[in-house]
Amino acid sequence: MRRRTKIVFAVIGVALVWPFGQIGLIAAQAQYYANGRPYCMDNSSGRGRYRPVRSLLGLNGFSLQAPFVNGGGSMGFARLTFHAVLAIDTGRAQEWRNWSYWHQHFDRLTPEQARVTALYDTACQPQLDFILKLPLVAND
Repeated sequence: MRRRTKIVFAVIGVALVWPFGQIGLIAAQAQYYANGRPYCMDNSSGRGRYRPVRSLLGLNGFSLQAPFVNGGGSMGFARLTFHAVLAIDTGRAQEWRNWSYWHQHFDRLTPEQARVTALYDTACQPQLDFILKLPLVAND
């Protein structure tokens, strides 16, 4: 009985700690890839569009969703958005990266992938140290 209880508490602990541990990992990765350049982050609004990340708590594992959207036609339901998108201003063009829970870092996207997934319509405005300027909780 004791062993089973420990296992249950361990699973509950991991389920509660992991989503919030993602905040620090995402923030560190964003700063790393930006490398002193202006950047910003968007997350999926759930309707195939993106909205700027407004708080650190908005980066937790429960909030960053990539919902299935009806793509129509023979495609049916498909994942057409990313969990979070990092937009880095390189001076010449935008560099796009999407957050991958599988890889636990921002994967680089090609310009074609950015175009097909409508990333050029994102709303965030790149700025230096974007993540460091975010409040813990959104002020709505």
